[in-house]
Amino acid sequence: MAQISNGHLPTVDSTRITVPVIAGTNRLEPRLRQHTTRSTRGHPTVVDLLLRPTPVRARFRLSPSDLTFLWEECPKCFYEKYHRLGSRPRIPFPSVFTRIDNAMRAYFVGKSTAEVSPLLPPGHLTCEETFIVSHDIIVPGREATCYIAGKTDCLAHFTTGGYGIVDFKTTEHKDARLALYRRQLAAYAYCLEHPAPHSLHLSPVTHLGLLCVEPRQMLTIVGNRRNYLFMGAPAWKPCSIAESEFVEFIGQVLDVLMLPVAPTANAACPFCAYRVGSGRA
Repeated sequence: MAQISNGHLPTVDSTRITVPVIAGTNRLEPRLRQHTTRSTRGHPTVVDLLLRPTPVRARFRLSPSDLTFLWEECPKCFYEKYHRLGSRPRIPFPSVFTRIDNAMRAYFVGKSTAEVSPLLPPGHLTCEETFIVSHDIIVPGREATCYIAGKTDCLAHFTTGGYGIVDFKTTEHKDARLALYRRQLAAYAYCLEHPAPHSLHLSPVTHLGLLCVEPRQMLTIVGNRRNYLFMGAPAWKPCSIAESEFVEFIGQVLDVLMLPVAPTANAACPFCAYRVGSGRA
């Protein structure tokens, strides 16, 4: 068989074609197509084979928070964000909640898991904000694949083995949306147990939950009338979701993302309603 040398393909006797290749790119010169001929036997030439498009599997990077709220709020907004057809305008997040979250992480770092809940196994907490990434999630029967990337608030390291994920929330203990956070926590757990190369690997993740703090009372610090304390008892809200259930849910997400057009908007979505009303839909 003829060898390729000096950045050129060999001459093919059946079609008498010599094909130069762009050095360092391995791509054919765009003008070559007009100078090629097809084999008299009807078979594709070497150029045809090299220029034939290679199918590319769609691959999405998913955010744990989007799997929690955006997915539930509006499938059209979800689809358009991940196909880069348009995103919702950014809503300013009150910085006070960021400061509360930072204060909670600073307090709990190194503390016993009993500080969170006596229901947790003995162990200690690490509260550095950690960026984690999963390997590709391939769901049987789906053409597309995806991976998850996000940040954890707090990790529990149990003395008897295993790990836990603690997510801090400043919210009411009876918030009806708390059940939705199961997906976010399951996404974190998947990242830790099935990490991408060089990402943090912790396994098994045996406990997931939310530590909810609802400020209910304001007190004055004794001897200082200019400093106050907001008092509120924390509540531990354990969550559980089987990995198989989470992967099945990811399959549903991929089914929507691979639709040829965006799905119908949620009738209650204020962003889609605005776009329709303003003629921007």
